[in-house]
Amino acid sequence: MNSYADVVVIGDGPAACAAAITAARAGLDIVMLGRGRRSGGAPEYLSHASVTLLAALAPGLSHEADIWLDPEALPQSGRALMRDKFDQCFRIEAIETGTRYVSLAAGRVEPHIAQGRISGVRCGGLSIASPVVIDASGSNGWLRRAMRLEESIGSPALWLERGLAAASPHAPENHWEIAQQGWLWIKTTGAQKIWTSLSTQRETAVQWPDGMSPIGRRWRDCRRWRCLQQAAGPGYFVCGDAAMQLDPATGDGFRFAVESGARAASMAAQLRRHPESSSLIEALYSDWIMQFYVSRTAALAECYANAGLLWAG
Repeated sequence: MNSYADVVVIGDGPAACAAAITAARAGLDIVMLGRGRRSGGAPEYLSHASVTLLAALAPGLSHEADIWLDPEALPQSGRALMRDKFDQCFRIEAIETGTRYVSLAAGRVEPHIAQGRISGVRCGGLSIASPVVIDASGSNGWLRRAMRLEESIGSPALWLERGLAAASPHAPENHWEIAQQGWLWIKTTGAQKIWTSLSTQRETAVQWPDGMSPIGRRWRDCRRWRCLQQAAGPGYFVCGDAAMQLDPATGDGFRFAVESGARAASMAAQLRRHPESSSLIEALYSDWIMQFYVSRTAALAECYANAGLLWAG
């Protein structure tokens, strides 16, 4: 099957949905290709900036009670959610905005390149011609692998865990501890406590405080600080974790996913109106991604150095 779209978005997570919604509202014809997979249900805490950004982009989600662990956002405060339920609702929001969603059960998505420029994608019997492709495939890094895009690596492997926690009546509401081997963060929400930890070695973790302990499933991930050296180029933009990854200590991971997705879509709309300025538009977006990465890694590196956290090379 052959078709056309003004923009093709690869992925269906927060960055992809933000891109699709923004592009659709700009009057572009959008196709979003995703696997429809759940993120696994991990709890996640959104900063106040993230909650504000999300409310502006998809205000209806603020009132979806099943998503949130906190009943409502307090002034100048963040809010906790369950990612699997949130991702499903955000995807529906993108579809209702006018996005054509294609669920890919299997098959490898390949970029179509003509005259040095991405001009669409192919997957099995599906072929979509498009002047702009936005890669929001997450840490999978679809376009990075397909085109062998170069990236900067700023850290060794870091081992992350998330989950839910139980606490005795006398335990503190919240907890933050950073040590040589990593850090542990515990937050009380309206429903129950959530936690995130980072370790510099796979089998080493920061000790839990008295009266608190993890319960239920643990969601694990391994990542490095990394950033594409060129997050935009002829016919493409890369956003979210596909463009840059740090660790949760920044507090900005979700915000970056949504903001970069929306920005990539805005740049795509500008590109459609001013194709003669494509090189400038691509350079501006790439520079924004790199500046975000540089500023956040500098702040993290200083925090970790002051705390004596030791890298495991």
